[in-house]
Amino acid sequence: MKALTAVGYGPPERYVISNILVPEPGAGQIQVRITAASINHGDVVLPSGTYRDVTPLEFPHVPGNDFAGTVTEAGPGVTRFAVGDEVFGQAVPRVLRTMAGATKPSLSTGSLAEYAVFEADTPLLTHRPPNVTPEQAAALATAGLTARALLLTRDRTRRTRAGRRATGGSAPLVPCWRPAHTSSPPPPPRTPICCAGSARRRSSATATRTRASDRSTGSPRRSSRAGGC
Repeated sequence: MKALTAVGYGPPERYVISNILVPEPGAGQIQVRITAASINHGDVVLPSGTYRDVTPLEFPHVPGNDFAGTVTEAGPGVTRFAVGDEVFGQAVPRVLRTMAGATKPSLSTGSLAEYAVFEADTPLLTHRPPNVTPEQAAALATAGLTARALLLTRDRTRRTRAGRRATGGSAPLVPCWRPAHTSSPPPPPRTPICCAGSARRRSSATATRTRASDRSTGSPRRSSRAGGC
């Protein structure tokens, strides 16, 4: 099968399309023909080599956590899914098994490929509703879970700032949401840049006129301060 692979540590520009073996599902796993997949910041961090001392990779490495596709094979013991089911969700590379949790970890062989194998018994995989397209479903998991986690936090400022980095297109929705049981004071008014510049110009012009008037009348100099814009 064809897959997008990292053949060594480096940026995404070094990824290549490779022909690799189709992964086979084992007990408790499903094989999925990938219809759509998305790529997120976390997908490129591991192949970049940033954490190579903590989580070394074996190459070629297939990135991709979020996906949508069709179940093509179910391993022994799988009861939630059957061949032909339309599914979507999120699964991290198997190298992150220790970080994925001891209970029902969601792991895969990488979704940026024609086929991938996933753990079936995990809450991060589910059936795709018929009114959600594969492309929409494949772009939902990481961004949606991140946005949900941020919305449940109490620090609105921190939530907004982190959401912009983590959710991509979901970020504009974060500042618009506010829990019904909380209230926040309105932000302080800001002086527009152009207005601030106008105030400075008026202040300079006023001071010039004042000095000229002082010289002509012999009056002592008075300071002048420009008002608001």
